[in-house]
Amino acid sequence: TDHLGLAPLLRPTSLPREDGIDRLRTLVERRAWGDVLKISTGMLNSSKGQHADVYASLVMLPLNAPQVDVSQVPLEIRNETVEIMTLQCNAWLKLRRYSDLAIEVERWNFLKQNDATAESPEWLPWSLHILAGQIQQFTDDSDRASDVLFEL
Repeated sequence: TDHLGLAPLLRPTSLPREDGIDRLRTLVERRAWGDVLKISTGMLNSSKGQHADVYASLVMLPLNAPQVDVSQVPLEIRNETVEIMTLQCNAWLKLRRYSDLAIEVERWNFLKQNDATAESPEWLPWSLHILAGQIQQFTDDSDRASDVLFEL
């Protein structure tokens, strides 16, 4: 700290050692979008961990994959999963990986634009639906963005 008791600008807070939501949030503060993408993808696709179970319930799985029931997963974990999904999308936007971002949004099974009979879980915030509509602007089908947002 300097003579005023303020932390120096060039000394960021230490990075948490374990991969998790705290490490992810710290990387977002540092704008390390490549690392944010790597860790968020790992958290959502890991074979262990509750975030992966919640994520699996929100994406279209292969036909032979078992359906996941997340009703027993604590609401905090479900909310963290939505935050991880949002941060992953923001990382793709910052890195200008629009095609990967479009592929991800097409996998989301709760969007009416992907499936006319889609049902959104009641715990899922509307902000994720709005984000999906905004992402349409960065895809080949950008004309649909206003239609998707209007239908919300």
